[in-house]
Amino acid sequence: MFKGEAVHHNLNTAFIDLRALIEHLSRLDFSGAVTLEMPSYQAEVIFLSRKRILAREYDLEAGRISQGERVLDRVLKRCELEQGQISIYRASRTNVAAYVRRPFVDERILRHALVEQCESPVPEPVILSALKNHKKSDLNLTLADELFIALSGAFAPAEFDFDCALKSAAAINADNFPVLDRLIEAIESDGAAISLLEMNIGPEILPALIRVTGHIIERLKEEKRFTTLLNRLKCRLESHFIKRRADYESLSLAHLLANMLQA
Repeated sequence: MFKGEAVHHNLNTAFIDLRALIEHLSRLDFSGAVTLEMPSYQAEVIFLSRKRILAREYDLEAGRISQGERVLDRVLKRCELEQGQISIYRASRTNVAAYVRRPFVDERILRHALVEQCESPVPEPVILSALKNHKKSDLNLTLADELFIALSGAFAPAEFDFDCALKSAAAINADNFPVLDRLIEAIESDGAAISLLEMNIGPEILPALIRVTGHIIERLKEEKRFTTLLNRLKCRLESHFIKRRADYESLSLAHLLANMLQA
């Protein structure tokens, strides 16, 4: 569970409106997490940025650990039905990003899954937009953000500096894709916690990010010690491409991702 500077500790759910609390902290651009603890259930809502939060749950009774938009709904409903303790922890954006990149599995599962398989990928961060429905972003930016999440998530279980690798690949390709200069600035400021949907950036970021991803794959192929990381990355990218292939085809970009995955 998330730990940081304790702002409030062990608040009783009977006196706290968790939904209102999350919305309030989002408006304050809070960085950190809200945790919920019950006898057989734990959850955390992690604040990555003003409009980007991540909900995770550890259901000990059901034997389930998961994250996503449905998880947030379950957390809110659980809080209404059962008493528990809510704590608020503050942390820097850098520490929050580092925590999110860590493997989201318990130690028992990790011991039996040292080599990750496509059937059980590392869960992806989910953009929740602070519990509100925002206008749908440009398809290019939506795909770019999802691609970025798939890319960064692949590095979560690895002892590998993702921010450094991404900045290096972006810098090498910035001459052909000037938009990557903006990406480098954002990474230097907020690390992997950035949301491309929130950046005032053009649709050209998508083909640029595809090229950056291809460059990272090429570098990983150069050393055998990165084989597991490479396989995990390609697995996540293939899953993203299968789900979004029609959208890539509508933008005439499907061949770029397909060629990258087949190389």
